[in-house]
This record gives sequence, structure tokens and C-alpha cells, in this order.
Amino acid sequence: MFFRKQSRIGMRLNCVLALLILTVSCVSITGAQQLDSGAQVNLRKLDKPDMVKAYNDLLAAAMRAFMVHLTDPSDTEALEKLVMMSNDYIAKYPTSERVSEVNYYLGKALVQLGRVEIGIATLEKLVKNTSPDHIAVTQYPDEMWDELRWSPLERGLLELGLAYDKQNQYDRADAVYKKLITYPEFVDGVQAQIARQILETDTVLRIGEVPKVHDAWIDQQAPIFVLEDGKSKWHALHHYWGQVVLLYFGVSDRPILKQIHEKYKNQRLQIFNVNVDPSPPFGLDVVDGEETAWFYTQVSAAKLVDMYHVRALPTVFLIDSEGVIRKTHLNGAALEKAVDELVKENLAKFDDPRTQEIVAKAVEAHGGLGKLQAVENIVIDFSLFYHRPNGTVGEEQTGKAIFYRNKWFVHIISEIGEQITYIYDGTSVYLIDDSGNIEDSAEQSAEGIIKDKLFMVPIWLLTTLAQNEIPIEYLGTKNVKSEPTSVLRVKQPSGKPLKIFISQKTHYLLQLEFGIAVGPIYAVLSFEQYKDVDGIKMSHYWIEKHHGHSETFLNKISLNVEIDPRLFDPNSDANKGVNLPNAKSDKIASDIIKAMVEAHGGREKLISVKNMVRNYQLFQRRADGPLEHYGSGKTYFTSEKYRSEFHTVDGKNYTMSSDGKIIYFRDGNTFAKLAGDEAKMQMKRDRDMAFREPVWLLKTLAENKTAVEYVGIENVRDDFASVLRVKQPSGIPIKIYISEKTNYLVKIVVEDETEKTVKLFREFKDVKGIMLPHQSITRTEDLHHETHFSNVIINPEIDSKLFNPKESGK
Repeated sequence: MFFRKQSRIGMRLNCVLALLILTVSCVSITGAQQLDSGAQVNLRKLDKPDMVKAYNDLLAAAMRAFMVHLTDPSDTEALEKLVMMSNDYIAKYPTSERVSEVNYYLGKALVQLGRVEIGIATLEKLVKNTSPDHIAVTQYPDEMWDELRWSPLERGLLELGLAYDKQNQYDRADAVYKKLITYPEFVDGVQAQIARQILETDTVLRIGEVPKVHDAWIDQQAPIFVLEDGKSKWHALHHYWGQVVLLYFGVSDRPILKQIHEKYKNQRLQIFNVNVDPSPPFGLDVVDGEETAWFYTQVSAAKLVDMYHVRALPTVFLIDSEGVIRKTHLNGAALEKAVDELVKENLAKFDDPRTQEIVAKAVEAHGGLGKLQAVENIVIDFSLFYHRPNGTVGEEQTGKAIFYRNKWFVHIISEIGEQITYIYDGTSVYLIDDSGNIEDSAEQSAEGIIKDKLFMVPIWLLTTLAQNEIPIEYLGTKNVKSEPTSVLRVKQPSGKPLKIFISQKTHYLLQLEFGIAVGPIYAVLSFEQYKDVDGIKMSHYWIEKHHGHSETFLNKISLNVEIDPRLFDPNSDANKGVNLPNAKSDKIASDIIKAMVEAHGGREKLISVKNMVRNYQLFQRRADGPLEHYGSGKTYFTSEKYRSEFHTVDGKNYTMSSDGKIIYFRDGNTFAKLAGDEAKMQMKRDRDMAFREPVWLLKTLAENKTAVEYVGIENVRDDFASVLRVKQPSGIPIKIYISEKTNYLVKIVVEDETEKTVKLFREFKDVKGIMLPHQSITRTEDLHHETHFSNVIINPEIDSKLFNPKESGK
């Protein structure tokens, strides 16, 4: 998904890790391939090589032009060249998907050249014709890192507002700024932050330029950046939390940086030297010292110049170990003094005596060091749902994971039934697909990710901290979901930082913030729903946030389970059965049904049910309207026949009945009999509705009269529910949800292609020893029904003539 040169196992490894201990932005078993495929399709829209080359040349010209203007505003040659190239590109490729980006470069260049009115017209065209989800690529057309992508509309709105300010058209500028800050896609971006600042500025001071924000940034979080150095290695600011960061923008030789590096190397200082000289070379790899990176790519420079609003050179940002900007506009002796003070302040954090006290309380709260150390393995049954950045939810994945400190086994089943197994035996990673094919990976990146993940398993992590096996840094306190936490930081095996948030109230581990072993990936993982597992408090619900977010339900956790060691051998026969469809699901489904039948009254009582009568009140809501009383009624039914009488609140009366062969309908005094295709369709629907009626469904399952498929676990109204799939008489499948807490049938979902229907069951009451719901909620796309049942009677005497109005006269 992220690394195109990786093998298939390397790509999909990122995905499986989302299902394991700490999820890292993965969509589905085939999500990596789907994403990568999508990226390629997107690029193929630029199917003409000359179009691609023209855009690449224009992009390079744009960066050079804006850098030249930054260092020497009187040099307009590069800007004029950019205008010419932009107009030429638009004329040749008017339908290209890159036209919005080109219009952004063109409009900005025209404004900087003083042709403000033409620049405004260009930017207005951009705003009119570009959607907020249109994404441009800053670095290379085939680069798919989200961190390096941007929206032409987002930047174009800001540039248009600034251009209006240059013309003293403040009302029009304000309208553009307000539009920018109301887009959900842009509300948290840098451009929106600048727009808010401009809106708060008196118009007398607004001259059509980005405000000087550096001083305002003091004690504020530094904007996160991701850059590639000259050795194709990725660096992200958040990967260097725990160190002091010196971010330096300049164009000349940098002897002061060499001096600072020599004096403070190996003292947790990181130097990012960004050379924005528009003339080649764009930077020099002058120092290759430990913990010092020198950036010299033109694109990297352009990205940071824009992000940090650099308007003069040199510009310096001194960032503390928390990622907070502490000093700006420093040089010479003042810079050396500020670095010295911040480095000493940071090193002092590692000697804070509070760390061991915090760790000791956390270990005790989770069960004590003795119990944690006694854990040899962890076995987890899980369900995972990935929420994409666009708000859609990916397919459910279920599976089982087995963890030791130095190895793991994971078996995953997608919602469509695709299965895959991942094995790490301590030295190598193996993937076993549906067909039993084995693929291995000797990639160091794969092993590095796995070692980091095993390190972050809460039980192993707490044990490691308690045994003083690694240095621990105390960072202070921070609220996590309104709960105060103590914040610690350690290094993962890969060397990447890991921030640990421990509740000051419960002393539970509440959150981790981390970067993975390779690439500029960063994620936040929260732990909720702590429950006791053999005397150890363990979270049963994880929420991971990255570009989207994922929810992982740990349905069952077992400790110190006897495990067949052959599971960790990919060539062993012990793994063959794992990949067979329903190899274990039949047993799981059988156990679930048995528990459900017992909870509802037992097999004998359910089988004894022949008929039922109940009164009800019906309430309904359409769209977003209020819930209104619609009427009341009474229903008589067996598994094959029914009669339903309904009286609306406005006095209308309806009766519908079936004797299993013919359907009768009465509307007031009008009597009708359904016949032909209409009758067949209604009879088909009736049979399905009767099948879904809880008492008949439970009876059918108790008698083993239908095939059942185990699907997984989902959350229903703050409760875990086992999910089974069965087919109705029509062949249309339904999913039934059984509460893990009560074992009651709590939900049914009809998986009809035409319309999804959801039915919830509540208020279970005893009726002759059978627990039946006395409230049901039915939802479709545009309708919400609530039915409240009363006077429910099982096996009463019912005159069979009621099911045939001609015979009953009713």
C-alpha cells in the first residue's frame, strides 16, 4: 500500500498489523492492493507522456520561480517563464486533471508580478471549477504519500483572498476567507489557520501578504513535516520527539551549524538544514554526523518554505522535545545560547524520579508485576472495522491472533470470506493465502515493524518498563479524552519514539503515539473497555487514528493457552486446516446457537410453541421527523398462517390474513383477495417475515433446520454481539446478532440488494418460560418503526376460521 518496490508480503504486512496489536492505517485484507491499484488508475488519466513531462517541467519551474521571488523579489524572469509555461500547458491540455494546479501556479505568479486583476480572474476560475476533494501532488506525479499531497482549491482560496486584499476589496476577501475555513476538508489546515488570523486583523494592516506568524508561533506546536534526504531516507518531525530540533532555512554556507553539531552531537539534538538556494546545487551533504540530517532536495525545501511561511533568510526555528516551537529569528551567539539551554533542559528530563513511580502504579493497576511476567502468550479473537478518510467504512474483518514476546500467528477472514494467515517465527515473516501458497519475506522493514508491534503489546510493554530494561523519559501531563494522564517516552526497537499516556486516575494505559519502523507513518492508538482476564486488566476495544481510523473489538482474550508449536511453521500440516472455509466456524456457530436457545428458554419450550397472539402499539418516524403514534393492533399467527388487525389513530381499520395459500385484505368495508404474481410476491415476503419472527427463528435454529454461518463479532448498542448468517425461505440472507452478555437475539439485518432493513429487539420478558422481546425497532433508509407489544400469549386456542375471512365473516 505504501511502498511500491516492496514485495506483496511487505505491502500486505502493513495491513495485517492493523489487525494485530496496534493498527496502522489499513483497509482490508486486499486493501493494500486496492489502494495501490487505485493510485495507478489515477495516474493513467495522464496517459500522454508529453502531458506528464510538461506538467513535471511546469512544476519544477513553479518551485524555482517562487524561491527566486522569495530570495530576490526584483528578479521576475523566473515568474515570467512560469506564466508562459502555464498558459502554454492550459492551451495544449485544457481537459487535463492538472489544470486546477496549473491555474494556481499561474494566478499566484501573476499576482506576484503585479498583474493582480488578471491573477484574480485566474484564481476565481480555479475556485469555480475545482472540487475540495481534488488532490494535487507536490513532489512527483507518481508519489502517493498523503503527507505530500495538497488541494489546489485550499491554496487557491487563500491566494485569492490575499489578492483581493491587495486591491482593498476587503468584503470579497472576507467572503473567500470564510469559505476556506468552513470547508470540512480544510478546517484544520495551515491555510485555514492563516485565514482566521487575517480575519482577526484590522483591514488597515492587511496588505495582501501572509502575516508574519513566527512570533505568534512561540509556544505553539510546530507543523508536522515529512522529508526525504539525499540517501532516500524518510524523516518526519514527530519521529524526533524527545530530541531538540533545530530547523534552519538558508542559502549560504553554514559554519555555525557545523559548530553546534560538533558541540552537541550525541546529546539528543537533531539539525534539519534546508537550503532554499534556487541555483543548483539545492544543498550540500556537508556533514554526515550522528543524528544530523542535511536536506538538499528542491521539493523538500519548497514544501517547508510554504509550510513555515518563510519570508526572509536565514530563518531559524528551535523546537523542543515536545514538538513545540520555543525560539525563532536566532543567529550567531544567540542561537548557540538558546540551543545550549534547551539541550540541557531536555537531558534533565531523563533523570526525573517520577517515571518509576508512574510505571509502578500502572503495573500494579494492570495486575501486578508477578502476573504480567507470568504471561507467556496471548490469544485474541477480534473484529476490525476501518473508517476511511472519506467517511466510508471498510469491510469487517475477523480473526484470531496468537502472540508471544518474540513471535506471532494471525489468521484473518474478510467479510467476503477471503482468508489469509501471517506467521512470524522470530526470524522471518510468512504469508499463507487461501490456496495454501506460502510467501516469505526477508525484508528488514517487515521484521522491524513486527518487533515494534510486539514491543507495544501492553503486557510486554509494562513488563519492560517495570524491569528498567530501557531509558524512560518523563514528558509531563496531558489530557486524553478529558482524563489527565502522565506522559512517558521510550524508544521502540527500531529507534522510533513511542509516547505512553497513563491515566492519573485509574493508572491504566490509555493511549500510545508512535511512528512505525519504516516510512513517515505516525499513528495514535487509544485503549478502552478494560476488563479482567485472569487477574490482569486488559483493554477490549482499540481505536487507531491515522488518515482514517479503525475500531478493533477484542471479543475474547485468553492467556497462557496451550499452543501447538507447529502453527509457527508455515510448512506444517497444522496450518492447512486453518485456511479451510468454516474449519472452525461451524463449531463456533453451534456453540452460539446453543447458548442463545438456552437463554431464551431452552430447546424443549421453543419447540413446543405452535401459535402466538399479541397486542401492539405502533409508532413511526419518517426522515428526520418526530416519532408519532400511528395506531394499534392485534396479531394472531402460526409459523404458516397469520391474521393482523390494525387501527390507525385517525380511525381507519385494516385487516390482512393468510391461511397459507391465499392472502386476504380488508380496508374498512372493502374486501379483496390477492391473486396472481402479486399474491406470489406477497406470500414470499410473508414467509420471510414469519421466518424472522424471533419465536419462529429461535425454534428453527433450535431444531437445526437451516444452515448457519459464523460471521464474527460486532457492537450493538454498547454491547458485543456474535453475528451469524442464515438464509430465509426466499434465499435472501439475513444476519442475526446474539448478545454476548445475555445471549439474547438483539438484532436482525436483512441483506437484500434492493433495500437494507435493520430490526432491533429490546425489553425481553418471560412468557411461559420463554424470553421474548416486547419492543422492536425497524429501520429502512427512510422509515423508522417502533412496535411495543403487550398481552403476549403463547399457544392459546385460536379459531382457524380467523385466517380465512370468508369463513369467519370478519
